[in-house]
Amino acid sequence: MSQAAAQTKKLAGNEAFKARDYETAVARYSEAIDLYDGDHTFFSNRAMALMALERYEEAAADGKRCMEINPGFMKGFHRHASALVKLGRFAEAVRTCEIGLTTHKGNADLAAVLDEARAALAAEAHAAKAGMSRAELLKTQGNDLFKAARFEDAIPKYTEALEACESLSSDVAVAILNNRAACNQQLSNFGAVVDDTTVVLESQPRNIKALLRRALAFEGLERYRAALNDVRQVLMVDPKHPVGNQLQHRLGQTVSTLKSLRPTH
Repeated sequence: MSQAAAQTKKLAGNEAFKARDYETAVARYSEAIDLYDGDHTFFSNRAMALMALERYEEAAADGKRCMEINPGFMKGFHRHASALVKLGRFAEAVRTCEIGLTTHKGNADLAAVLDEARAALAAEAHAAKAGMSRAELLKTQGNDLFKAARFEDAIPKYTEALEACESLSSDVAVAILNNRAACNQQLSNFGAVVDDTTVVLESQPRNIKALLRRALAFEGLERYRAALNDVRQVLMVDPKHPVGNQLQHRLGQTVSTLKSLRPTH
């Protein structure tokens, strides 16, 4: 009876996952596991939902448990290794993939994670020789994704890089924040741009990149006066800044037009 009830919970979790309601999916899979913890697919599915929530430690644990229950189930290896890569535990990810590929020879998904983990290990070794910190290495990886226009992939990489920084006011952290803001700007996530550039400006009030990006984000949010104020700060630092002058002209016209449209009493 408990196994049948557990399967019902699993199916409910699957529906929630399809609807991208990952928190609910995790809750339903957890209920299934509470009822019956001998089904490897419950752990595999919960690991997938946890990955979507960026809860990588828990996802890695579920992937490992899935492997233990059913060593012949390829997805367990894939879930575990993928979470390990996100955690920066590349050597463990390589070992997991290699073990998995002994019984699932030529599996494209496992091979792809193995390639990613090996490349990350090599990059870490190169960075160590070059004297780069982990934050700098992750920033470089984010930059490569940005150059390839993979903005949605670059954002979590920059987030990892920030988490590796000792201080958000360091030069490395400021560069990462500016770069993540640039990604969000490309995706029209203007609120996120404002958040990151504001952090930069708290430690570097005259940072032109941050001021311009925040001004453009404010413009996107129709907060024209705030945008104009930031542009004026840019021009105080560099009066001949071409983008700053163009933006000031455009914003000035917008503010004047809006002012003229106000009813007078």
